Amino acid sequence: MTDAELLATFVGAFGKFEPLHVRGGWKEMDNVPVEMQDGFDGSPAATPMWKPAVVSTPRSSLDNIYRRLPGKFPRLYEDLILSYRWLEIDLDDIITLYANPSLVSLDPLLDKMIDDPVLTRTLFPRGWIPFGHPPQPSYDPICFVTDKRRPDGDCPII
Repeated sequence: MTDAELLATFVGAFGKFEPLHVRGGWKEMDNVPVEMQDGFDGSPAATPMWKPAVVSTPRSSLDNIYRRLPGKFPRLYEDLILSYRWLEIDLDDIITLYANPSLVSLDPLLDKMIDDPVLTRTLFPRGWIPFGHPPQPSYDPICFVTDKRRPDGDCPII
């Protein structure tokens, strides 16, 4: 299986873990790109739904992010954020991935990664880059540990 096939399978499984309801419902629909809107569920409240979008983003878009982060993402995560857009998603009680919602920029994802100055001052000197958090209410992020990168470019997650 190629990396592109692996990512397509991964993103295609998003709806298998939980219904892809727009968090905040109708109030947040204006913040969901049209390409990611997916109608409404069958409930009496007609809760709005979303779907991941395939978006090809130039690799040069990572330059702005890497100027602000302590290291680079693993290559597979780079490919994920350059190829797909999604809203925040809980993945089977394992991780809640930060949203990558903009169809034109990676800035909202970067903003989430750096939005807490205390965590940034704590994590970045260690080479840790947050990309999600536990699905249960938790303040702690889940991070790539970029200062322990393997020869293949991958790195541990903590």
